Amino acid sequence: MNNLHDPAEEEERRRQRIFDYRLSRARRISENVFGILASRFRVFQTSMLLSPENATRVTLAALAVHNFLMTKRDQAFAPPSLPDREHPQSDEVIPGQWRDEPNLLDELRRQRVNRSGDAAREVREEIKKYMNEEGQVPWQEGLVFRRTARV
Repeated sequence: MNNLHDPAEEEERRRQRIFDYRLSRARRISENVFGILASRFRVFQTSMLLSPENATRVTLAALAVHNFLMTKRDQAFAPPSLPDREHPQSDEVIPGQWRDEPNLLDELRRQRVNRSGDAAREVREEIKKYMNEEGQVPWQEGLVFRRTARV
């Protein structure tokens, strides 16, 4: 049995791990944004019976109010425990307070299907290539590989 690793396979695994980490981080941020909005503005906890244009206006108005209140550093509106955050030493995700309130994300999670078509796989490959080339960020390798070294 040959213990030598194919450098191309090693590189592909490295690129995939970086992509997986960054996709997971982006998903968590998106869930935080929607979850916080839904926990503060009840209109996001149910289907909007509005035209797409009016639903866009409602969403933009909620974002404007949210951003205004955030600039005031209103602890009642947005306590530090509201969003998910990473533990500084372990990188473990600490769930945000907004997750204690039931909302539509629970229903969306139950509907998730893990099969993707060829077009979706091609998009993922393009994003992976971008994240490992011109879209790479200075911290990604250190974070991804520091995390796996502890496991």
